[in-house]
Amino acid sequence: MRRLLNTLYFTSYGVFMLQPAAATVFVEIPDTGNTMATATVLPGGTTEVLGTLDVPGDYDLFRFTLGTDFTLQLDLNGDFDENLLLFNSLGQGLVGDDDGGSGLESQIVIPLLAGDYFIGIGPNNTAAFTDGGVEFIDNDFGILAMPTTETLGFVAGEGSPHNLTDSPYTLMFNVAVIPEPNTLVYLLLGLGLIFVWHRRTSKYS
Repeated sequence: MRRLLNTLYFTSYGVFMLQPAAATVFVEIPDTGNTMATATVLPGGTTEVLGTLDVPGDYDLFRFTLGTDFTLQLDLNGDFDENLLLFNSLGQGLVGDDDGGSGLESQIVIPLLAGDYFIGIGPNNTAAFTDGGVEFIDNDFGILAMPTTETLGFVAGEGSPHNLTDSPYTLMFNVAVIPEPNTLVYLLLGLGLIFVWHRRTSKYS
């Protein structure tokens, strides 16, 4: 019973989180692109991405797939002021974050439906642009009420490109299945029955 409760816990977001048994790490080799066509596709089950902004003007874009509805938490940390951008499968902007995490770290927590998504990564003042070069979302937008009407052409910096070289970062995924209300009731009832059974067997053993 104790082992079960150690793997299942209730969060402040109102969802049940399953702690992963082991991290599945993806290393960014070779360098990913900054457009939807050149974005690196992350393997299913990826929980951690180790990447690098290799040269000045390097901005990274990854594509990933959710097989079911999740509340997704993304945490980005590195040796620079990190920015995160999130897009749906069409390239429409959903979130832009600068310092949502600890200190200068970026963090996004957002409920998402099953489907494909893109994550843009860069230093401070990272933004998304259409194919025509029109900026439509940047790191300070937060979570948008509706996806942008514009679609992603490329991720780059506002103004001049950054001058970072060999700057590593770590992107962490944390996901949680959002249970239906009836499912939540049955799950709590089941845990209660298991607890009663555990107490009775411990008493007479």
